[in-house]
Amino acid sequence: DLLSDQALLGALAANASNISSAATAPAEVLGPGTVDGMSANGASYIVALGDSVAANVGVASGREGYVSRVHAQLSEQDSVQYGLRNFGISGESSGTIQRSGQLDEAIAFIEENEIAYVVIDIGANDLLGHLGSEDCSDSIEAPACQARLLPALEAYEVNLDRIMERLRDAAGADTPIVFLSTYSPFSLGFSGAVGLEETADEGTAQLNAVAEEVVARHDVLFADVA
Repeated sequence: DLLSDQALLGALAANASNISSAATAPAEVLGPGTVDGMSANGASYIVALGDSVAANVGVASGREGYVSRVHAQLSEQDSVQYGLRNFGISGESSGTIQRSGQLDEAIAFIEENEIAYVVIDIGANDLLGHLGSEDCSDSIEAPACQARLLPALEAYEVNLDRIMERLRDAAGADTPIVFLSTYSPFSLGFSGAVGLEETADEGTAQLNAVAEEVVARHDVLFADVA
């Protein structure tokens, strides 16, 4: 069965709800945003694309999602009340974002409006199914695991290059585009003790290395989410 980001986040949330809290969560540095949804009007917009991270999976409201938080912080930083258009769809990969209509809709919006920033995260769903497979259960270096990962990384590079090229062409040379790196959802602080975590960390690092190289070609900023 395909291991999706949404299924994983749901399982983690279900497990967490059954565990009595033994630690205090760190204080928030940035508070929630002001937009409790996927869009808000403005003269100039922040546009977001991506998978479940952009689509607010795992939070109780849109204000808690990263997109709304970033929108609020950039509006405060620039002293401009930006509009927001979030096109994120849970489960998207670098391939499906080009076929589902998300990328096309975002580009059409970018071309028709004044855009201040573009933010995008994509890649987790290119990798999760492989890292969670039996082929990769022992080691990322196992031949069967490499037979899965290498073609996936090659396809990711091609797809991401096309995505970045289209976004840069639509946004123009002067609009900041920020690409968010992929974090490993299996990275829970037990590296060296849990095989899946170690494999996921290594696989995610390889994916991010590809992404960092690709986005640099298109003058796109790379944000290290981890």
